[in-house]
Amino acid sequence: MIPKHDKLLANFAFNCNLRPSIEDLRARLTLLPAAIVGEIGLDRVCVPMNDGVKVGEPDYANQLDCFNAQLALAAELGGAVQVDPGFSQLTPGLLSVLETNI
Repeated sequence: MIPKHDKLLANFAFNCNLRPSIEDLRARLTLLPAAIVGEIGLDRVCVPMNDGVKVGEPDYANQLDCFNAQLALAAELGGAVQVDPGFSQLTPGLLSVLETNI
């Protein structure tokens, strides 16, 4: 049983490089229906890591796939999304993704 706190919202997301399943995220959001998806973003610099060590180069296509999957899940469940304001500037690419999924 998870305690309810009226002024505290849970949020769940996944790191595009760790790639847990969207079904795991769905299960967490189903368990806590008031939870939001986030923080998610498109920073173009996220790199694959292994035990804290960089093992690849930035993979924007992978980031975009993860971002889209999480947006779509939030829309399907009727939930809110928290987009990272620091890196996900309102570029034409981000606006296009949001418009497609909202």
